[in-house]
Amino acid sequence: MTKLFYLTLLFFSSCNLIGLKPLTVVVHKPIHSIFPALSKVAPINKIDRTNVRVFVSEYFRITKREEKIKFIKIFSYDPKPTVRYKLKFNISGDRNPYTLFVVIVKEKKFISHGKRVYESVEVSEKLKEVVKKVLTSHLGKRSKSFNLIDDFRVF
Repeated sequence: MTKLFYLTLLFFSSCNLIGLKPLTVVVHKPIHSIFPALSKVAPINKIDRTNVRVFVSEYFRITKREEKIKFIKIFSYDPKPTVRYKLKFNISGDRNPYTLFVVIVKEKKFISHGKRVYESVEVSEKLKEVVKKVLTSHLGKRSKSFNLIDDFRVF
């Protein structure tokens, strides 16, 4: 009986994770300057942070204006979108260069028994490349302060 329970649990957990292969970006910046760059990419949820190196964005939609792609936060008073996105950032490594893993979650709205239900769907490779390009462009910009130390354990 427990074997059947674990098999069904494994099956349902794998169904939701279709297409959630993370992007990897190598970052040659101090860890203190990564968060401001991530907050420029997508609206970061500052309330639900449980770990210093794990960031989860709020739900957003993607728009293209004047040949620029923008990630716009979805507010409660906005009309409910048919597709919404969420980014999950994970910084790994104990010193510079850090590896940044980015998981893109795309959810599509379905109507089930009169209720609005969002289910995760597969993310296209084109969207992954767009997110990687926007992320690397924001991470590549110089910081305003030049006196940043990478870690408190310098020597």
